[in-house]
Amino acid sequence: MGDEQKIRRWLLAVSVLAVVAAVAAWWFSPGQQQKRWTAALINAVQSGNQKAVQAAFDDGADVNSRDSDGITILMHAARGDQPDIANPAPSDNPEIVELLIHRGADVNAKTDSGFVALFWAARYGHARVAKVLIANGAEVNVKDKESMTALRWANTNQHTKLVELLKEAGAKE
Repeated sequence: MGDEQKIRRWLLAVSVLAVVAAVAAWWFSPGQQQKRWTAALINAVQSGNQKAVQAAFDDGADVNSRDSDGITILMHAARGDQPDIANPAPSDNPEIVELLIHRGADVNAKTDSGFVALFWAARYGHARVAKVLIANGAEVNVKDKESMTALRWANTNQHTKLVELLKEAGAKE
């Protein structure tokens, strides 16, 4: 084998190692790890799996992290798993919401459009979640960029129990 061929093989080997090192550095970078922890935490809160939520925190997940759409973990918990406006009960997990709040979740965090966790609970009729959010300082009269409120979301989707709860907490039309 000639010297030129040895040099080419050596350069190829070094190039492959450089690519592997770059991919590994990216994969294990703090930003990528946080994205994976956030995704795991979102799945855990939506399914109501408290053990998985705790495991995600133990691994380093941030309770106030956001998905690529700017939706917080608490908002995902308030929304639930594949919510059905007509049948919200299966994804109403107030225990998960309490756990997140006790871990430091911001109950009044907003998306770019002004959505808050209480809007998700109101939209899908999650009265038990709304009650926990309100008890922990959720603003009941906050408006998004379209001037929607939690009360309007609950009214629009005909969640009468939630409408009553919001009005008792001081929500206005």
